[in-house]
Amino acid sequence: VNNPDVIHRYFNKAKLIIVDRDPRDMYCDDVNWGDNMEDHYETKEAAERYVIRAKAQRENIKPEKDVMYLRFEDLIINYDEARKKIFEFLGVKEEDHINRGKCLKTEVSIKNIGIWRKFYPTCKDAIDVLESSLPELCYDSSELYK
Repeated sequence: VNNPDVIHRYFNKAKLIIVDRDPRDMYCDDVNWGDNMEDHYETKEAAERYVIRAKAQRENIKPEKDVMYLRFEDLIINYDEARKKIFEFLGVKEEDHINRGKCLKTEVSIKNIGIWRKFYPTCKDAIDVLESSLPELCYDSSELYK
């Protein structure tokens, strides 16, 4: 969803949770799965085009009472804390959380944090552009790799 205002056109009293992720990991995931739209994904120019798209996707996202912004990394690494914030935002009771770990498996998802490190040797130029252009979105995952 690039414009959260749209959700209110279709749903009454809707709440939206936007989960964002380190752009370096998203970029490398696209490369890994063949979803990157660039022939030469490892180049600085390909990353610059990705940055333009990433910024455009986020330009309409403004804080509002029915929209919660959450980082994927915080959701996975600090699951209990993030879950409490989500429940409070949605008005869900703790006892209603009956399927914990059935859909979101933090022990699996944590392996998707910092994957850009494995791609760095071949995508250095692109990853450096993402870091310098979107620093506020880059997550410091160095603690996971000590």
